[in-house]
Amino acid sequence: MRCAGSIIEGRSGLEEAYTRYASQWPDRGYPTDVPIPDFWGGYRITCDELEFWAGRSNRLHDRLVFVRIGDGALDDAGAWRLERRQP
Repeated sequence: MRCAGSIIEGRSGLEEAYTRYASQWPDRGYPTDVPIPDFWGGYRITCDELEFWAGRSNRLHDRLVFVRIGDGALDDAGAWRLERRQP
């Protein structure tokens, strides 16, 4: 069994692993669908801005920033406004 972040040989290996685990733990839409160890914990991070930055050799960098404008998850387009900022 591979752990998260381990190297896998090609896309076919990834798809085979997905098929194997999806049949072992089918997604029924519940948080308990995939068992996790009792010692696992975590933090919930909520953000008001997400910035994607791409550097360029001429220092005219691309900075795209998603700014929260309402309630919603990261995949809710209505909750975010896209801005381009100067370098």
